Amino acid sequence: MDAEKNFILSESPNLDYDDRVEILVIVKQHGIDYIIEKKDGCRIRLNKLPIEAIMQIYDFMRRRLEVVDY
Repeated sequence: MDAEKNFILSESPNLDYDDRVEILVIVKQHGIDYIIEKKDGCRIRLNKLPIEAIMQIYDFMRRRLEVVDY
């Protein structure tokens, strides 16, 4: 699970705005308690998210960034 979290953290700057909004929608499906709203945007409590939410975000990001495992 650490590899997926590290991928999410390291690759999130490479997402465009619409993709970030889509990730926020995924997180909201699991509960708003995982979201921290700040003046400059939202933060996700990645360490508190359920495993299935992390995997949904991970899979979404891999598709968007077209990452291939070798």
